[in-house]
Amino acid sequence: MLGTFNKTTANTVCERLNAKYNEKFEAEYIGNRIDTNSATLYVHLKDTPKLMFKAVIDNDGNVTDDYVSNIIIYQIENNIVDEFSKIGIDCAVDGSIISDVSEETDKSL
Repeated sequence: MLGTFNKTTANTVCERLNAKYNEKFEAEYIGNRIDTNSATLYVHLKDTPKLMFKAVIDNDGNVTDDYVSNIIIYQIENNIVDEFSKIGIDCAVDGSIISDVSEETDKSL
């Protein structure tokens, strides 16, 4: 159960995400607040609790999130499971996106 302070933070984050993505979001958990410069919340689409992602709010009220990469992964995972299901194979998929390629990476592969 989120306390009053955390509910206020959660409401602020969800309102910002709602405006940004034109979707309804719900905060499920609030992460550790050891770093008092920000709070990490675990949020999902209101009707899709399986699509959990992180949203971070800083002391200035700026919200950053990884919703876009998580919804892409979620959709790809579901598509793969559905396609295997069509041929009678039950499976589970755990995907990830690597979005930061360092300078040392061999890009010619």
